[in-house]
Amino acid sequence: LGLEVVSVHEVQNESQWLDYRVRLDEIREDTRASRELVPNFLPYEAETDIPLAEAQALAAVESRVKVSHGASPGEKHEVRSPVSGQPIQITLSAESLNSRSTDGLLLRGSLASGLPGQELDPAVNEAWLFHGTKPIAADKITRNDFKIDMAGSSAGTLYGRGIYLAENSTKADEYADPDPRTGLSTLLLCRAALGRVLYTAEVDPDPRQCEDACLRGNFHSVLGDRRACRGTFREFVVFDEESVYPSFIVTYRRIMPAR
Repeated sequence: LGLEVVSVHEVQNESQWLDYRVRLDEIREDTRASRELVPNFLPYEAETDIPLAEAQALAAVESRVKVSHGASPGEKHEVRSPVSGQPIQITLSAESLNSRSTDGLLLRGSLASGLPGQELDPAVNEAWLFHGTKPIAADKITRNDFKIDMAGSSAGTLYGRGIYLAENSTKADEYADPDPRTGLSTLLLCRAALGRVLYTAEVDPDPRQCEDACLRGNFHSVLGDRRACRGTFREFVVFDEESVYPSFIVTYRRIMPAR
């Protein structure tokens, strides 16, 4: 299964952003105040950090790749990253094509060096994470009454009734319902304040214990490590909407493998 991005819209919801910043400050203060009760604050890095770090590294070097002379802006081109050695797909831009020389095309002209906005705060385990959801119009999510999906009957409640987030887009895709009119699906790329993380690699965790640890205990989120116990993906769960800010709406289509 592959996911092909069709469009990305940046969300600008001032009310939600202020609520999120207030929650960040609360988690920061709560973490500082509870160090005597729970002394070990463990930092967690989401795998979404890897492509961002790679993009920053690529933007900082004069890497060039070969493309055909007939290439035009908007075309997709697969290249091998000079940083990780892994194949990456880029969309050729007019800037990058204009910089083409006999040595090839300047790679950084087709890559963003990072996401806009403030840098993530490691002191509160802030991370970029995906959230799969129903098709959403860009104007709806910018309204003050928009609420991100809490887990219910159509989504898993393995770790309790919360907001389920993933570092892998293919995992978040499991929670995304395609639009019956267009066949396109929607992911939200969110800033999430994970704070003090309750880690569990249990196959069958107690969802009520996970909830209580965050709602009435010393934790702010749950990391369910299904990669460790099932060989699949890690899931992150928070239990209040203010701990998540949906920064980008990503519309995409599923590409099924050829048989």
